Amino acid sequence: MPGTLILKFHPGYVPSKVNAAMTAAVEGLDGVETVDMYALYPHEEQLKAAEDAEIERLYQADRLCVQFPIHWFAATPRAMAWQDLVLNRMFFTHKEEGKRLKGLPFFVAATAGQGKDTYRPGGQNLYPLEELLRPWECTANQSHFAYEPPFLAYGADDYDDADRERVAEEFAARIKGWTATKPEAN
Repeated sequence: MPGTLILKFHPGYVPSKVNAAMTAAVEGLDGVETVDMYALYPHEEQLKAAEDAEIERLYQADRLCVQFPIHWFAATPRAMAWQDLVLNRMFFTHKEEGKRLKGLPFFVAATAGQGKDTYRPGGQNLYPLEELLRPWECTANQSHFAYEPPFLAYGADDYDDADRERVAEEFAARIKGWTATKPEAN
């Protein structure tokens, strides 16, 4: 079904509360497909075996959101494996496959356990989170995706139920309001 594809990369070794709330807030929306990539592919080898299916999933999408908690100042390991396996194939080894996704609207939805004040020059994490996510912007550029500003939720480790609900509603509003689509393939 064409529409918004959200690939969620939460490893689950610490049960997700914020990412789970965000996913629950968008799962029932028309034209939105959410895929829990860790549940679908518990082992990286399974993801590798499903490259063709994951490429087909991308072809069906009008928009792509990659969702993950910040893991050592980057994406989670399965998100990185997805880039290595799926995007490398589409944009480096089989470039003709990637041409069909030119202009695909794309953004990252990331949750950070620490507060926004830690993600700044002089803060504990030295850099704004947007800067730490620059590799995803570079990925979008290399893939000829239409990169959009990320959705960021800071301080997630300290959220109470009201905070989780607020962020989930904000995420759902962003997804509902996202109408950009990829150009028709030539």
